[in-house]
Parts: sequence; structure tokens; C-alpha cells
Amino acid sequence: MKVQTITTEEMRRNDAGEGLILQGCGGDLQEWVDGINEMLAESGILKNDMRFENVYKFEHDGLVCLLFPFRDVDLDMGRLAIWRLQTRETFGSMWLSDFVDNYLGGPLEKVHEGKIGEYVNITGSDEEREERNPTVEIQSAVHSNYVGMVAMLGADNRVYLGREERYCHQEDQPAYYDNRDGSLCFVSDQPDMYYFLYGEGWTHTQEEMLERGLTMKQYEEFARIREGVLSQFTPRREILFAGEPFREPENYLRNAELYVEGQIGNYNMIDGRINNIPAEQEKRKEKTSLLAQLKTERIAQRKEEIIPTLPERERL
Repeated sequence: MKVQTITTEEMRRNDAGEGLILQGCGGDLQEWVDGINEMLAESGILKNDMRFENVYKFEHDGLVCLLFPFRDVDLDMGRLAIWRLQTRETFGSMWLSDFVDNYLGGPLEKVHEGKIGEYVNITGSDEEREERNPTVEIQSAVHSNYVGMVAMLGADNRVYLGREERYCHQEDQPAYYDNRDGSLCFVSDQPDMYYFLYGEGWTHTQEEMLERGLTMKQYEEFARIREGVLSQFTPRREILFAGEPFREPENYLRNAELYVEGQIGNYNMIDGRINNIPAEQEKRKEKTSLLAQLKTERIAQRKEEIIPTLPERERL
């Protein structure tokens, strides 16, 4: 059980697969390996009397670090995820994939065309990187409005959906999602979308809720994800507003305008704005204009007596 050296380029190639990294390992590295093996065995993380036999060392930012690959050991990943979170401050514990993404510029991937063995840099989207992580820390979770799925708010304040059986929680321990099967689905980077994934809704209409704290931005984001990422899941109930299903902002504005302006009896301009004048008021406006015209005609006959000159008007 000898500690071997690994280069950061080899780590970026991901030849060793996923693993655990400890940072700032000063002193005798073999003592570190023996001590970590003992800790993980006593915690029930290493199973079937297995030990990390192949451990690698490397230097980064002036620190000696150790890499414990998962390739040849039997692990309880749930317990290891908790242990990693608990020792983050003490050992700088990180998953290899996170370390590569955050500190080494992202993974390298073999080029399919060109020289054999040549690698290129790939970074991937946030969603793609999330799928490579074996576990994701969760700060809140609840059964969602979608069959077999749990809605989750991650420690990164992003909103996710995942399979109920992959969500793990133990009393007095940080909750996490076991994403080794890549089933975690990123939904939105707006935390307020969390309730929209599991809530029953509100007793007020959409237009009334705009006056009670919701925003058009939230409506637009929910419309976007409902037509996009959420369309792949089977709903078990809808979020309701005053008993009515959610309406997309464009339809909502049109319906609200039809309703409000219909109440005042004037459909003469459906333009997405609740701004039409009531029909009676328009009639009064027309009558006023007619009276003004008649009055103007009468005054024209006596313009010298009543109508002030243009300079006098300007002085007023």
C-alpha cells in the first residue's frame, strides 16, 4: 500500500474515475492513509473489510493533497457524503470531479478525431457538471406535484427535481441526493420556484397575487420551466389560483383585460393593457366634445367680447 504520485493532467483525464480528495496533508503520508482507512472503516463507510490500497499524492497551491479513488473499494456513498461534509473544514474534503471543475480548469476528454491519446478541455454546463457529482447537498425537500419526484432546494440555492428513492436524510445529518445514476434534474436558479413545484397554490387569482407579493418575473419563469424541463414529468396535481389553473403571462394579461374591460363594457382595444375607458364615460366624452364645439361656435360669434387674444392666453 504505497502512496503514488499523480499529475493534475492525469486527474483531469479522469483515468482514476471519481474519488475523494483531502488537502493539506502534512507529515508522513502513509500515516494519513492508515488513519483515513481506520476512520472510514469504523464509520461503516468502507464495507466488507476493504481498504484504500491505491492512494495518490499531488501538490496544489502549495499544499500536499491525497486522492483516494473509489475504483477498487466498496463504499457506503451516503455515509461518505455526510463524512465529507463534516470534514470539509478540517481536511478540505472534496470530490475529485468538484476539485477538477473548480481548481484545475475542468476535465479533459479524448478527441475522437485526430491523434490517438490527444485530449481537449471540456467544461460543460452547470447541469452537466451536476450530473457528474455522486452526491448533492440538499437544504430542503418535499414531495412534488410530479409523480415519483421530490422537489429540492440545494445548498447552492438552486431548484431541482429528483427521484424520491434517491433522496437521503438522516436525523441530525445534512441531507443529500445520491446522483450516481445521473437522475438529478436541474430546474431553475430562482429559489422562489421551489414552492411552484410542490405547492397547491393560492386562494386568490393571479392578478390579485401580483398585488400580494408575487411578480410577473415569477410567472414568466414558471411558464418557461413548465413548458420546458417540467414537461417531461407526469403531473399529479396542478398549482391553482382561486381554483383556476396557472395561465401563462401573455394569456393571463389578455384574459385579465377581457374581464376588467368587459366589466366596463368596452372591448374597443384589446392591447394587453387594462386601460380602456368605460363606454358610458366615452359617450360622456363625446357629448362634452359636442357641447364644446357648439359653445365654440357661439363664442365665435362674440369673439371680440369673450375670446382673449393669443398673447393674453399665453400670459395666463
